[in-house]
Amino acid sequence: MAVLAVLALVAGIFFALGSASADSIFKPTTGVKLCNALPGSGFGDGSVNGNPSCADATNDGVTVTNTLPSGNVYFSSQVTFIPTGGAPAPGSAATLAGGVRTTASFGVSNAPCNAIVDEDFVLYNVALPDNVSDPRASSNIVYPLAVGTTDRFSKWKVGSEPTGADPSGIDTGGDPNYAVGTSLAFNYYPSYLLDTFDADGVGGAPPLYPEAVYGALTNFGGQWRPLFLVKLAPSSMPSYSPVFPAGAAAKPAMGSPLVWVLGDPRDGVPTPDNITDTCSPSTTTITLTGTTSLATGTNFYLEYLSSGRDLDQDGYENAIDTCPLKVNVGNPRTGTGDTDADGIDDACDPGTPTPVTADDFDGDGFANRGDTCALVSNPSQSEAERLAAPPADRGPVVDNIGDACDGEGGTIAVVQNCSVAPNGGINPTPCATPNLSITLSDTVANGRYMTVTNVVAKCVGGTDADGDGYCATQDSGDSGACETTAPPSCTTRHNQWTSAQPMMQMDTDGDKQSDALETYVGTDPVQSCSQTTGNNNEPMDNWMFALTDHTFVNGQDDGLYAAYDPFHVAGGVSGAFVAMGPFTLAGITRPGVRFDFNADGVMNGQDSAKFGGVGPYGGTGPMNKTCASAGIPAFHQQ
Repeated sequence: MAVLAVLALVAGIFFALGSASADSIFKPTTGVKLCNALPGSGFGDGSVNGNPSCADATNDGVTVTNTLPSGNVYFSSQVTFIPTGGAPAPGSAATLAGGVRTTASFGVSNAPCNAIVDEDFVLYNVALPDNVSDPRASSNIVYPLAVGTTDRFSKWKVGSEPTGADPSGIDTGGDPNYAVGTSLAFNYYPSYLLDTFDADGVGGAPPLYPEAVYGALTNFGGQWRPLFLVKLAPSSMPSYSPVFPAGAAAKPAMGSPLVWVLGDPRDGVPTPDNITDTCSPSTTTITLTGTTSLATGTNFYLEYLSSGRDLDQDGYENAIDTCPLKVNVGNPRTGTGDTDADGIDDACDPGTPTPVTADDFDGDGFANRGDTCALVSNPSQSEAERLAAPPADRGPVVDNIGDACDGEGGTIAVVQNCSVAPNGGINPTPCATPNLSITLSDTVANGRYMTVTNVVAKCVGGTDADGDGYCATQDSGDSGACETTAPPSCTTRHNQWTSAQPMMQMDTDGDKQSDALETYVGTDPVQSCSQTTGNNNEPMDNWMFALTDHTFVNGQDDGLYAAYDPFHVAGGVSGAFVAMGPFTLAGITRPGVRFDFNADGVMNGQDSAKFGGVGPYGGTGPMNKTCASAGIPAFHQQ
C-alpha cells in the first residue's frame, strides 16, 4: 500500500530541489477508556460490540484510541504499553478477544488518497508457541502461502515452510494441505511472528516469547489481510525489530508493549491490489474484552508512535509521495498538481501533460500510486533495507523507495527542517536554500521520520476531582476547580513524572531527555541537536534547553527562559501555570509547556535551576555546553 513516484537519476549526480518545502507534521493523540467502547452497531461480529459512552470502569476491558489529523504523515509503527493488570488475561485459542476499527483515508485504484473507509477486525486469541524456551522449535507453527504468492494469507499450512504452493491463492479444495485462514491462523502460531521478534535472526538467540497474541483476518481490497497484536513481557522489546526503532528499548516499568503487526513486515514482494494508498486523517480504536485488574492508584498507559519517512521534506511521506526526491507541485492526498491524472505529480512526471500509460507508467503491474518506483519497472518491489543493518537514526526499517530507483537517485539536496523567522518574527518563511545533502542508497532507509510518546493517566480506586487522570494522592492540586479557574487555583497540575516515573524514560535520540517529556514540551524526540548554528531558524527545537535553537546552551537560553517566565517578569506570578500561556517575547510566541522542564504544570525556580544545576550532562546541567561536550549524539536525516 505504498505509493512512490521516483525520477531515476544517474548515480552521483547532484540533484537540487527546485522549490522550498514545508515541514512534515506528525501529532497523533491518544485516549484510553477502561471499558469496551467499540461502536455499538455495525462492527463485524456483534458479540464484541460495546457502548461508546460506557462508564470509565476498572474491570470491563480496555479501549485505546489514537487519532491522526488531516495533513499528518501516516504511521510506520504503533506500540501501546499496558500497565500490569491493564489487559484481560488471554483466553484459549480461537476464542473472541475484542476488535479493532480503523477509519482512515485510502487511495483506491490509483485515485487520490481521500476515500474515508471503515476497516474492521474482529480479534481472536491466538495459540502461543508450544516451546517456551525456543519458539522456533515449536510444533504448532503455521505458514501462509509462499512469499510473492498472490493473496498469500488466504490459506495457511501447518508444518514446514511450504514449497510449490498453490499460486492462485484460492482454496478450491484441490490441495488438502491448505485450509481457509481463520481456523489455522488462530489455532496455531504464525511463522513470520518468529522473525518479527527475533533481533539477531535464525541461529542466534531464540525469538521473544509473547504474553498474548490477538489476531484477525479481514478481506479488504480483494485480499485477506492479517492483523496481529502481540503483547510482550515488560522490557522484552528487542533493541531492534521491523516494528520498533533501534535503540529505543522498553523499560520494565513502562508495562507490557502491545505491538501491531499488519501483514508480514519482512515481506519484500507485495502483490498488486486496488488499495494504493493509506493516509491521514485516521482514527483507530482497539478494544480488548474481559476483566482487568489494575492496581489502585494512578496507572499510566503510554503510546509510542512513529511516522513514515519523508525524504524531500515536503510534508508527504515517501509511501504516498509521487515524487519522493523532489518537492511536489500538488498534494497526493487530494490529487492536485497532477495535470494528466495518472497518479504522478507534475514535479517529476515525464509524461505531463500527456500520459504514457495512464495508471502504470512503467508497465510492471503496479499502479503508479502503489509503485515503489513509478517510473522504473520493478515487479519485485524489493527494498534491500529490510535485510540491512539497523538504521543509524533508529527509525523505520524501509524508506518505501524501491531498489530499482533508490541508490540510482545519487545525491540530492534537501531543505531539512529549516525555516527563517526574520527579526524574530512569529511567521517563519521556509528556507529557500537546501541545507542538507543526502546520498541515496538501497541499503539505507532515507528520509526524516518523527515520533510521539503520549502519556495517559488513569485513576483507579481513588478520587480524581479535576478529571486529569491522576488520583488525589498523586495530584496535590486535585481540588476540582483546577481546570475551571482562571488563572488555575491549584498548586500543581499533578506531581512530577519526569524523574519519579521511570516508565517515562525511553530516550530515542539520546539527548538525555525522555521521549515522553520531549513530546510534552514540544521538542523533537528524534533529532537530538540543532543542525545549524543560527538562532531560531528551525521550526522545531531539538534540544530541550537550547531555547535559541542552536548547537550549544549558554546565557542566551537561560535569559530567554527568565524573560518568558512570569516569575521573573515585573508583575508576574510566582509559579505561573503553563495554562496561562502562550507567552510572547520579541514577537515570538511559544506555548507554556515549552518552559515546563519537569512537566508539573508550573514554571518556577525548579525549571530554571535545570540549566546550571546538577544534571545528566557530565554531572551538571547543560549550561555552556555544546551538544558534543554534553555527550549528545547527532541523529540527522539519512
